[in-house]
Amino acid sequence: MGDQLPAAGPVYEQATTMTFAAIVSGQIGCLFACRSERVSAFRLSIGSNPLLLAGIAVELAIAAGLIYLPGLQEGFGMRPFTGSAWAFLLIPGPSVLLIEEGRKWLMRRRRDADGPGAASRSATPVVLP
Repeated sequence: MGDQLPAAGPVYEQATTMTFAAIVSGQIGCLFACRSERVSAFRLSIGSNPLLLAGIAVELAIAAGLIYLPGLQEGFGMRPFTGSAWAFLLIPGPSVLLIEEGRKWLMRRRRDADGPGAASRSATPVVLP
C-alpha cells in the first residue's frame, strides 16, 4: 500500500516537521476552544487573558526556532517547509475550535430544552485524582 518511507532523510524530516507544526496548530485551536466549558469562544474577549496570548506567542516562537534555526533543525531533525505547506496548517486549529464549538452548542441546546435549572440537577460531579 504505497512506498515505505525511510526513517531518515529529507522526506522524513519534512514529514516530522509538518506533524509537529500541525500539533502546534491544533493546540492553539484547543486553547481558544477550551477557555470555557459552555460559553462560545467567539463570545469571549481575546484580550481578556494576556498570558494566553503570550503563551501562544512563545509557542509559535519556539516552533519557528525549531523549524528555521539551523542549529535547532539538526538537533531536532526538522526541515523548513515551503509556503504552500503552511496552508495545510490552517486546518488543524480551526477544526479543533469548530468541533468544540459544535459540542458546546449541543450542550447549550440540551440545557435549554431541559428547562431552567436542569443543568444543575443533571450535572454529574467531576472527581479529579
